[in-house]
Amino acid sequence: MESHKEKIILDKCRNGDYAAFNHLVSCYNDRAYYYALSIFHNHHDAMDIAQESFVKAFRAITTFDMTKPFLPWLLRIVRNTCFNELKKKKRRAESPGVKDDYIVLERIPSNTKQPYEIIEENELAASIKNAMTKLPETQKETIFLFHFENLSYGEIAEVTGVPVGTVMSRLFNGRKRLAELLK
Repeated sequence: MESHKEKIILDKCRNGDYAAFNHLVSCYNDRAYYYALSIFHNHHDAMDIAQESFVKAFRAITTFDMTKPFLPWLLRIVRNTCFNELKKKKRRAESPGVKDDYIVLERIPSNTKQPYEIIEENELAASIKNAMTKLPETQKETIFLFHFENLSYGEIAEVTGVPVGTVMSRLFNGRKRLAELLK
C-alpha cells in the first residue's frame, strides 16, 4: 500500500473507523497469515493467529508510531502472538500442529509452460521446502521475511527484536546453509 494512503487510513483507524481498519485487514491479511504459517506450520492456527493479531493491532493502534510503516509493526504483533500461543501449547503439553506443509514456493503453473518445466519447478520447490525445514528457526524466519515479505534489514530487526547486524548474519548464514543443503 502506498505510504501516504496508508497514513490516511491509519489516522482514520486511530479515530475508531472500523471501515478503515477493515481496509487494512484486507490489504495485509494474507501477509499476516503466511507469516504466522511460517512459524506455526498449521493452516487453522495461522488463520486464528492472523485474526487475533489484527484484533490486538486495532486495540493498540493509538500506540503505533505514525512515522513508521505499518507492516513491520503488524508482523511484530503476529510474531509475538505466535510465540505466546506456542508457549501456551507447550504448557498444555501439546505440540504445534504440522498438518499443513510449510508453504515456501507455492506457484500456480502457467498454461504456457511445458510439462517438463512444471515438473522441474515442482521438484525445485520441494527441494527448497525440504531444505528450509532443516534450518534453525531464526534463519528460516529471517529468510522468509526478507525473500517472501520483502522487508528491509531494519524492518526485520524491528519485527524480530534483534539488531540489524544479527539480521544480516542470520540471512547470510541461512542462505549459506540453504545452498549447502540444496547441493
